[in-house]
Amino acid sequence: MAERHVSELLGAFFSRQGMVRAVRRAEAVVAWPRIVGPKLAGMAQARSLKDGVLFVDVSDSETAMHMALERPRILEAYERALGRREIRDVRFVAGRKGSSEDETNNREDPAQSDSSVAIDQEAWHALTSPLTEMALPDDLESMTIQVARALLAHRARAEAAGWRACPTCGAWSPNELGCDACLRYREQAHVRALSDQFMVMPETPASHLSEEEVSVARALAVEQLDAMLRRLLTQVLASPSLLPQLAVAARNRVALAEGIAAESVSDHDLMRLDPRVARALGRWGGELDAKEDGDA
Repeated sequence: MAERHVSELLGAFFSRQGMVRAVRRAEAVVAWPRIVGPKLAGMAQARSLKDGVLFVDVSDSETAMHMALERPRILEAYERALGRREIRDVRFVAGRKGSSEDETNNREDPAQSDSSVAIDQEAWHALTSPLTEMALPDDLESMTIQVARALLAHRARAEAAGWRACPTCGAWSPNELGCDACLRYREQAHVRALSDQFMVMPETPASHLSEEEVSVARALAVEQLDAMLRRLLTQVLASPSLLPQLAVAARNRVALAEGIAAESVSDHDLMRLDPRVARALGRWGGELDAKEDGDA
């Protein structure tokens, strides 16, 4: 479907720009007309996705009450369409529908439409040029251009303000430790419980959680496995019997970081870890020592 092609295009570009969460939010908004159908899309317009809540603008409170009855069906449709539990709730905001119709039809160059934000023109053309070749319907192309413009403007403002990309999700944040959402997820018991399971079995299914929660759980598991590897490295010389534990921790760590099954981790994959881990496991000993001597 055209919408899926658009989401893949946005994802491929913005993931390289460190805006993974923004892409997911944009995908949910762009997909709204396809998810709910033309009748409901004519009554309400998706505006934003924040912490699993999709905010939808409607014209009045009566329409909001009517749309609220469709909430269960909308949530199920989103889960089927996106292939993940990204949206936990839908909140209808009365009094906003139709206020941005002129903006929706505005397609001028973003650098000229907002003099306060200098959007990266190279990034803009790299993203929008393929859209023309896709021959999308006018309304979908217009909406996608809006999303691209908003994301690039957000990035430009964030960089100018000295914000950094969250190490877990890529969202821009003034906190160098991570964005507010990821920091909040890190403290939730169910996310920590999943991270403990990932440490033992990286392939643990987690369809009951959102993709963002799963990403945080993976990041936590990687951090804990790194700490475990450091501890085991100091112990394995005195207790060689700990080598199997070191090997399992090393494979699980690579599996989580690379998004592959632990059984698929190869010796070459393990070379991405601290060279001391490889040496302790008895792999590439001479080659590794020779490389280090050459670097010295």
